[in-house]
Amino acid sequence: MAGLKVGNYTWEKVDSHDKKYVCHINNKFSAMTWEFGSIHQCKVFIKYTHKIDGKEYTAPGFEDQVGIGLTPGKTRDEAMIRAIDWIETFKRKGILSSNKLFKKCQKNYPELFPNRNSILEHLFFVIGNGYDWLDGCLIELNPSDHLEFKAATKELNEFQEIIDRAKNSGREARRLLGLPEAEEEEDTLKSYRDKVWKGDKLPFYPVSKNYSNICCVPDDVQTHWLKIAYEAAILLRDKSGVPDITSKHNEYDKDDVKRQEENQKIGADIVAELERRFPNVKKV
Repeated sequence: MAGLKVGNYTWEKVDSHDKKYVCHINNKFSAMTWEFGSIHQCKVFIKYTHKIDGKEYTAPGFEDQVGIGLTPGKTRDEAMIRAIDWIETFKRKGILSSNKLFKKCQKNYPELFPNRNSILEHLFFVIGNGYDWLDGCLIELNPSDHLEFKAATKELNEFQEIIDRAKNSGREARRLLGLPEAEEEEDTLKSYRDKVWKGDKLPFYPVSKNYSNICCVPDDVQTHWLKIAYEAAILLRDKSGVPDITSKHNEYDKDDVKRQEENQKIGADIVAELERRFPNVKKV
């Protein structure tokens, strides 16, 4: 059966799947679409050989390509064209720079990323974080996820506005009745988190030697990303720890202390490893 011509490229059915198609652009790019309920998913795959010390990186589940999930299409053709358009744009513009990526994180997820260290933690320490190495840079694997997060945040903000209005009504009622104002809670979760980020010790996500991006910096790492990775490794080594803050929200135990001690050790190993592999890293 002849392939399907969409977006100036030919799409072929995948094995016996009637509603799954794949398109090979060249030796580096391919795209796939498949029907999922009432929508059509689309994903782009980019070939990349990830090497560390000259050896191909072979962590469990690792493949020689990076997959980018895109916003689904309402129709099969819409999904196919969206994938092709993403590839063509990527060919022209390349991977988002580190500066732009950091700004995008803070713009799209201000509640999650209140400062630079919070972004470093997510990009380099957290596993399954939606970022992976490609051509020596970290790239976002689901570039449209922030739209869903924005919608959810909007609903939460609207709910918070209802709560705030109720509080204000309560204050007004107490004033009219001649009652003293209710004391505002000082030990809120937000205030606690603010104190944690300003502290000397930060309870970072437990780093995985197989899956955390900080543990698999590739040989072809770009200079600006090497600088940031080195910064993250030093942060892990020097700042990992359980915060000494009196709060009802501070629920860390002995196991958490051990995890942070392990983070410190891993951080020290990574700093030494990066200095060995990239002798000029301190001058970057």
